[in-house]
Amino acid sequence: MRFTTFKTASLQRLAIVASITLTSIGIATISIGCDLGSSSDDEVFIASEIEALATRHGPRDRKAESRKRGQVVYSHFCAICHGDKGGGNGFNSSQLAQKPRNFTESEFRKNLSRASLIQTISKGGAAVGKSNLMPAWGNTLSHRQIEDLATYIGSLPKPEGQEVKEPEAK
Repeated sequence: MRFTTFKTASLQRLAIVASITLTSIGIATISIGCDLGSSSDDEVFIASEIEALATRHGPRDRKAESRKRGQVVYSHFCAICHGDKGGGNGFNSSQLAQKPRNFTESEFRKNLSRASLIQTISKGGAAVGKSNLMPAWGNTLSHRQIEDLATYIGSLPKPEGQEVKEPEAK
């Protein structure tokens, strides 16, 4: 059994936290059991400490994170036409020949799918048989931003008293 010094244990903790952080964004994997040096006169690095570090901030809610990122994108690119809450009443809406989509409208939400949202955002309204005033964002936004935007639009408040489904993930 190998013992580590306090300094080495601190370096191991730092390496593990860095690995966990990188793993959470898909760049690296957790490397347990790395040997950053050795000494035989101090404490043992216990597996429960590794587990405590990994769960310190609790489990991640990836959908909530995606929704937050999507809200930022929506506020910057979409709210000007579709409105802050998705009601189709943004600042520019009065200047458009065709009113922007109301994302909270029950008829729209009843037929809402994640795939159709992503396609409409990416290719624009005209490409999917909708308004040609809706621009294609596929060359402006990354695929992740478009997915986050679809998550956010799917989470917008539903009309009161209406049962509507969330967009299904693919």
